Amino acid sequence: MQKSRILNDKFFRDNPLNDEITYPDMLITKYFSVSVQELAEEIDKTSLPFFSDERLKKIDQETDLIENTATAEELIRLMRKNLDIVSHKAIYQKALAMQDDFMPLAIERYMRSRQDTFLELCACVFIDAETKYLNRLYESYHDIKSPYAQALLCVVFGMNDMTETTQLLLDEYHRFQKYYPDEDYYCCPLHSLHLFR
Repeated sequence: MQKSRILNDKFFRDNPLNDEITYPDMLITKYFSVSVQELAEEIDKTSLPFFSDERLKKIDQETDLIENTATAEELIRLMRKNLDIVSHKAIYQKALAMQDDFMPLAIERYMRSRQDTFLELCACVFIDAETKYLNRLYESYHDIKSPYAQALLCVVFGMNDMTETTQLLLDEYHRFQKYYPDEDYYCCPLHSLHLFR
């Protein structure tokens, strides 16, 4: 990407990334925990002996339920439930396997939802979604109700190298700072702008 006059070296010096754990860090960690096979195997439930038998049984039941889900509507309903975090990998895999059915419905629900876990799971799937769905998310960005959902999407754009979103990300960086000073939403567009350097 050719730097604009606004996004020059001075901008990045004056707006460094935060050293503390922020929303982008949390989403990226969650994404790698569900998407990278080697890492997923490392944290597989069988390698965690401190899990109780009851929790292991719950994870097995949830995983079976997810794997046998037949429709996108059913999968989205499951994503809104209080599933064990280990079961999120199965959600991610199932959503991508049924992407053509899942993505249109997930985008529609994402735009209205304020449930953090649902938004985070969707964002993990969006990172690996087909370009046509990413473009739809970009076009619909300003119709999204939750600022947290918008912030997560800023990270998705950065991780997909969507440099066409640069002006949007810059605008959102300033808007989040101004209107949500007690949150670190602003770190999400800033993180992506740094990825575009």
